[in-house]
Amino acid sequence: MAEQIVILERKVKKSFQLAREDITSLGNSISKLYEQIEKLSAEQQTLAEQLKAVKDMKQQKAQKTTYFLGSTETKKFHVPDCVFAKNIKKGSKILFPTKNKAISKGYAPCVCLKR
Repeated sequence: MAEQIVILERKVKKSFQLAREDITSLGNSISKLYEQIEKLSAEQQTLAEQLKAVKDMKQQKAQKTTYFLGSTETKKFHVPDCVFAKNIKKGSKILFPTKNKAISKGYAPCVCLKR
């Protein structure tokens, strides 16, 4: 019976040892995950700042545009430096002072205005 108790004690010790190793391993995994979360959060912040900068640049560009060019053939309007606007035939060009004016006349915005 004493021998069975010794065997049982060894098994219990081994079980606790394995549990301790598992807990340590999980702790290390959790630490690595926290590090990854911190890196991803920093990347997300950087991307958010870059996105804001791009949106601000687009808004500034739109504010600088004083008129829009429309095509009576396609019923679309563009910013003056749009590649599509440069291909509008002379007889098909129409000028709009604002986006809203172009839309109210039934013209749709070009992709250059949707980016």
